[in-house]
Amino acid sequence: MMNLRQFGTYQQQLYNEGFMANVDQAYLDPSLLGKGTDWQDAVTGDAWMNNHNLSLNGGTDKTQYVASIGYTKQNGIILTSDFERFTGRLNIDSEVNKYVKIGASLSYSRTDESVVNNDGINGVVMQAALMSPSVPVYDFDGNYAGPETVNGSSIYNPVALTKDQINSLRRDRVMGSIYGQLNLTKNLNVRSEFSLDASNNVNKGFKPSYEYGQLKNTDIMIMQREDHSTYWLWKNYATYNQSFNKHTLNVMAGTEASKSVWEGTQFHKNQLSSNDIHVIGSDGEFVSNSGWKGEQTTVSVFGRANYNYDDRYLLTATLRADASSKFGANNRWGYFPSFAGAWRINNEKFMENTNDWLSNLKLRLGYGQVGNSNIGTYLYGSTMVAIPSLFGTAYRMAKNANPNLKWEASIQYNGGLDVGLFNGRVDLSFDAYYKTTKDLLLQPSVSPVLGGSNYSDIQTPYMNIGKVDNKGIDISLNTHNIAGKDFNWHSNLTFSLNRNKVKEMDSSGTPIYGKLDWYAGFQTVSMITVGQPVGVFYGYITDGLYKDAEDLRNSAKPEGVEIHRTTGAWVGDVKFKDISGPNGVPDGVINEYDQTVIGDPNPDFTFGFSNTFTYKDWELGIGLTGSVGGDILNYVRVKTEGLNSQWDNQATSALNRAQLGYSDGNIYDVTNPDNCYIINPNANIPRWSGNDINGNNRMSDRWIEDGSYLRIQNISLAYNIPRTLLRKTGIVSCKLYFNAQNVYTFTGYSGLDPEIGSYNQQAGLSNVDMGRYPTPRVFTLGANITF
Repeated sequence: MMNLRQFGTYQQQLYNEGFMANVDQAYLDPSLLGKGTDWQDAVTGDAWMNNHNLSLNGGTDKTQYVASIGYTKQNGIILTSDFERFTGRLNIDSEVNKYVKIGASLSYSRTDESVVNNDGINGVVMQAALMSPSVPVYDFDGNYAGPETVNGSSIYNPVALTKDQINSLRRDRVMGSIYGQLNLTKNLNVRSEFSLDASNNVNKGFKPSYEYGQLKNTDIMIMQREDHSTYWLWKNYATYNQSFNKHTLNVMAGTEASKSVWEGTQFHKNQLSSNDIHVIGSDGEFVSNSGWKGEQTTVSVFGRANYNYDDRYLLTATLRADASSKFGANNRWGYFPSFAGAWRINNEKFMENTNDWLSNLKLRLGYGQVGNSNIGTYLYGSTMVAIPSLFGTAYRMAKNANPNLKWEASIQYNGGLDVGLFNGRVDLSFDAYYKTTKDLLLQPSVSPVLGGSNYSDIQTPYMNIGKVDNKGIDISLNTHNIAGKDFNWHSNLTFSLNRNKVKEMDSSGTPIYGKLDWYAGFQTVSMITVGQPVGVFYGYITDGLYKDAEDLRNSAKPEGVEIHRTTGAWVGDVKFKDISGPNGVPDGVINEYDQTVIGDPNPDFTFGFSNTFTYKDWELGIGLTGSVGGDILNYVRVKTEGLNSQWDNQATSALNRAQLGYSDGNIYDVTNPDNCYIINPNANIPRWSGNDINGNNRMSDRWIEDGSYLRIQNISLAYNIPRTLLRKTGIVSCKLYFNAQNVYTFTGYSGLDPEIGSYNQQAGLSNVDMGRYPTPRVFTLGANITF
């Protein structure tokens, strides 16, 4: 980002180019300015973390117990983004007699988290990038400072945003389980398990009144949200084992039932009278009150049979029947079989001569189906929603029903080969798979039935639409490179390659578009459509800049846009490729027909490579991870190179944008492009526009970057204190260690971190960088001590 001297130069440029009527006196001579405020440095810092765990175990030959407690305190690298956790756990297992075994476990955890709004346009990361370096963190009175005008989008003091506004989240969770196992015979046992998971969450938010420069807020607001949930699971299954001659048979059959129940409330008040009271009481006015309640149940019946002949031929068959309350009576049950077989070739007689160098050679084949019900409840039915009206509260349909909604299913074929050489010195696993996911549980953007997908619409129903194919390979190689008395070296290499393609959508082949928040400069950024990978980026292709008047006149321009410096397209604007029109051929107009696939967030392959070196009591580990080929939509650049506001700070690259000169020196002639030329014709960032009538900042390949990276993920060094030195201390073992995570990332990506993930956990919005919280570099010093 620009420092103050660069920002002053930027302001002078805008004035000289005729885009500003005047320039602040402070910027008349930028060489006199210092660096100003580094806002990104102001909102980040080094953070301490400490983690402590204590465990006790003991018992008799019949009964064993394990008890542990733990505490973690972690400060975030962004101010006030703190995390604290307390945990406790107790496990008991007891063999009552040779027929009966029982056990139980109980755990409790409490987490307290200070949540900072870090992702998105109004988040701390984005605001720190956009806030002018001329604004100090504090004013002369020690209060938080702010901009001298509120016309820009960077209106929040990012430091104040982290410290003044409160957003806390407390989670309490209790998990417990009990089991009983009855050994009916030597070969047959029956086991029953019951587990319970209960949680309680309280989220509190508070926005005080403030005055940051010209920005003022007199409306004090408070919010409180509480969630309560309970989940129980009951499993019963019987297992039969039988061996005779060279045959071994294992058969298991069982049932499973589970239920989730949840409810919550949320209250939001404003117009509070004080910044000091953070409790919802009689003070203030209610803005909104809301509540929710729901539950879901599942029931399963399953069976599995394993057969082993002479440790050479292995067969497995499984059948699951699952029912979920998320589906209507027409399709509540789903049936999912799977089969697998393996041939341990090295145990064949004709392989006896290879035993001295071949320790394992196994061929595997498999087929299986897996069901997915990961959607909300009662989406197969139609519900009502309350709306205000002139006559009071009214009700309308919330969504259309689809009583035929059913399980999403994935069918996978896989084959694999395991090879072991030289008594474990080399182990190689190779897997290839082909997976088809059909009947996807999706809400289409445009449905063949009445409805829409906007908040105010009667929602389109969830439907089983489409089919997606995935195919790929996974390779794992473990080697013991050096095996010595004092020195050893182990390596592990993993490689994964996956290709996915959408094979079918609904009957109309309607794409599903991925959209950003409504207040973003553009919404549609990706799509799921037939013939393409899931979530490909969708937009326009750029073709450089309009380099002169002739280029401007003879090239395609956005629909309805004339040649004009302030209200149309002009020299130095982005030129977009005209690739199609209503009839499928270029028509000289840039509009929605020219949108196309401009990037793929799915990587070509990912890999990991780790090495462990041991010398006597020392151990050194180095781990690398990487990804090649996945594209990233860097939306941060839309704001920091978009040149939409003279008050926003911009990236230093904006200083080399297309700058305009005028042949006769008349900078106010806005209609004659022949008088205009680009001073720096090699520029690849468009001119400053402000109102952007040409759509320079529309969704295009301008914002797509290669997200390939190689990361030194981990470096660890440990020392095991020799037992001879511990003999008189009562300590059984003591390991001292130092660990560094996220050490360094080699990448061409210009953002903070190329490892993005999905925006708002949406599968169709992968690798969308809206200013996400960067992955911290963590240094850990610790000790593992056993008494």
